[in-house]
Amino acid sequence: MIGVLASVAAWERDIIRERTMSGLHAARASGKLLGRSHAMSPAGRQEAIRAIKGGEAVRSVARRYGVAPRTIYRLIEATTETMEPGKAA
Repeated sequence: MIGVLASVAAWERDIIRERTMSGLHAARASGKLLGRSHAMSPAGRQEAIRAIKGGEAVRSVARRYGVAPRTIYRLIEATTETMEPGKAA
């Protein structure tokens, strides 16, 4: 009896997985952006990088944009990686 219930549960899980994947594929095909949105706009990111390069403290930039300092550090890391020679952007 337990074996039958386990196989039914596995079958239901497979169906859920198939439906989820088909929904994701349909959303991607229609051009929908999936995932969490960025905490800062592209213009805000550029302004934050300029402020950091200008000597402003990371904490004050983070406070101004309403994000965590770690978000600013990630932004700095991402921009230095794309600026390094020999690395793909």
